Amino acid sequence: MLLAGQPNGLGRALLMLAGWVINLAAVEWALRRRPTKPTRSIQRRADAPAGALASH
Repeated sequence: MLLAGQPNGLGRALLMLAGWVINLAAVEWALRRRPTKPTRSIQRRADAPAGALASH
């Protein structure tokens, strides 16, 4: 706003779209760089024999 003044309808819409795209890209980047180690409960169930899961 300091450089170009108050945006009009189309300019404001484009700035809002740019904000959404930047936010979406940042969230996607943060989620993808997170390590994906299985938790202990998931690991235990994966190692259990097939019949052991039927009792739960």
